[in-house]
Amino acid sequence: MDGYASRGGMWGLELINGKGPPDNRAYAMQRNMKIDQPVDLLVQVRKSGIRVERDGQSFLDWNGSPSQLSLGPTWDDKGSPRLFLGAQATFVIHRLEFLPLTNVDSQSQWIDLFNGKDLTGWKEMGVKYWSVTNGVIVGKTASNSGWLMSERVYGDYELEFDYKLSPSSNSGLFLRAWPEGNINGNQFREIQLLDDEAPAFSTLQRDRRTGSIFGMVAPHTTPKAPANQWHRVRVLLQGQQVEVSINGIDVLKHTLNDLPPLGRIGLQLFPTQVEFRNLRVRPLDSATGSR
Repeated sequence: MDGYASRGGMWGLELINGKGPPDNRAYAMQRNMKIDQPVDLLVQVRKSGIRVERDGQSFLDWNGSPSQLSLGPTWDDKGSPRLFLGAQATFVIHRLEFLPLTNVDSQSQWIDLFNGKDLTGWKEMGVKYWSVTNGVIVGKTASNSGWLMSERVYGDYELEFDYKLSPSSNSGLFLRAWPEGNINGNQFREIQLLDDEAPAFSTLQRDRRTGSIFGMVAPHTTPKAPANQWHRVRVLLQGQQVEVSINGIDVLKHTLNDLPPLGRIGLQLFPTQVEFRNLRVRPLDSATGSR
């Protein structure tokens, strides 16, 4: 990457076939970048090219061979390939994550998120009231809350799972959550899973019921998902667009504006009991890895 803060923007890749931006024609300019204003950058390096997002918005997607790339004379030390940061100015990095990309063919293969035996691939956040019984993930709590976090990070994906609630219970699915978020999940975007027929929830608005994006968007079709029964959920997440179906019925399609480009899949634990099984995910991009 090659950037010029003094010009109020960000350029692109240096060098391609020995040429830098703009001569290599693989650049993008953003005039709204300001000094001392933090930005969130995502750089995906693939065998087939490089893709860059700024604050969740794509602005560079170059397709080519790694053999075409090189460094300018200021940086090139003729050493082995490596990941490094160079600057001719002062900059501050608040958080830096390196995420190895998965080898899974994102166009065809599903990844099982649950092995049916234990919580391998998951991390308990908050209260540790999760267990595995008869091939089912069970979360049970009387008052305290928490969530089960996928160890892998995902960008765009298709997700399927079955869930079952006990009467008067409340749970949900967190979209692209992060480990540092509040334990109760109120910072995340959540697909609500609720016993809608419970008297305790009779006065809740539709944007807090099953199939909603909690507290934001009501489902356009009200799903039938009684307690003590298994229900099948499918979630399609592409960029900021979310689609949800429950028991084969499309219940929600909405475009958000504040989802991070990457995050963890999260299963919410809230009183009283929720069960999950048959969890699987199909990544729709190459940004899948472990932290």
